[in-house]
Amino acid sequence: MRIIQVIHGMHNTAAGPSYSVERLAHWVATLGHQSEVITIAPAPAMWEGRAQLRVFGNALAIRSGISVSLLRECRRLARGPAILHGHSIWRLTNLFPLAMVRDSPARIVCSPRGSFSPWSMANKRWRKFPFWLSLQRPALERVHCFHATGEQEAGYIRQLGFRQPIAIIANGVDLPPSASVERRNEVLFLGRIAREKGLDLLLPAWQHIAARFPGWRLRIVGPLDGAHAAEMRALAARLGVRECEFAGELRGERKAEAFARARLFVLPSYSENFGMVVAEALAHGVPAITTTRTPWSELAERGSGWCIEPTPDALTNALSVALSLPPGSLETMGGRGRAWIRSDYAWETLARCMVETYMWLQNGATGSRPGHVLVD
Repeated sequence: MRIIQVIHGMHNTAAGPSYSVERLAHWVATLGHQSEVITIAPAPAMWEGRAQLRVFGNALAIRSGISVSLLRECRRLARGPAILHGHSIWRLTNLFPLAMVRDSPARIVCSPRGSFSPWSMANKRWRKFPFWLSLQRPALERVHCFHATGEQEAGYIRQLGFRQPIAIIANGVDLPPSASVERRNEVLFLGRIAREKGLDLLLPAWQHIAARFPGWRLRIVGPLDGAHAAEMRALAARLGVRECEFAGELRGERKAEAFARARLFVLPSYSENFGMVVAEALAHGVPAITTTRTPWSELAERGSGWCIEPTPDALTNALSVALSLPPGSLETMGGRGRAWIRSDYAWETLARCMVETYMWLQNGATGSRPGHVLVD
């Protein structure tokens, strides 16, 4: 079976979708299928997966986000039996279903990647709404199956009125070696410094409790070159936040070390379809605090962290509870989290689920339906 992942960009390998798409394509190839990724230039600096990577476009495509050659290639691929799996929306790259002929033997899958959450749909609505009505929704109506990373995202798809099947399959996580560095009294935030990540909740909460927990430090890891990063650094200065470091972006071994030395991870997001960094923290044995706007409601049940409402009071209380625990308690919680990731988020298992979905669609969505696929 020929399976093609279609994504707007793969050059930022630190981004969640880039990582997830590369690993999914790699494991689909490992399971014996013809697996490809097609994307707009520029190419990532390194490509180690087994899937074939094909990059389309030129300097104009990089600046505009439009690659006619990529859309033309999608149409060519649709003339034969294949799966075209698109990732995210709001880009012209993601409109390729409109280019497909109606009697195409190809099947189209779409992963919204968090774009359907109420927060995301409302953000910059004035700009999105005309595009949604004229181009984006008509393209999505031609999708044969949606992919959601959790029940919450599947609910968002249904709330928008889409009645196609939905495959509910989480993202996978690579389990790192056990930490070899000594843990520190450090609370870690790691990710894009963007409005939806909730740093405007975290900084006031930390300012409120920092004096009560001497010896603890908040470390914020993420790119500092954007306007929102500048706003958050200004907010920290205005509040007089103590024991707080904006460390910039870390990748590779330095990123792994940041997880390995932290005792607690926090992601107070207003909107996440999966929250890959939560899974990475748990994989590194670090318990997590995140919000009900992510699919990590099982954290408390699993004894691996806290899932709270995205409010200042809730975050302040969760941080106070976590930092007040007896010595060794956070490490014990982190160990439970690592075992959970090992059990439920192995890439090979989840890729097999996706391949089952692809095969079911290629067979006309008839016969035995995979158990993880919802139909109305």
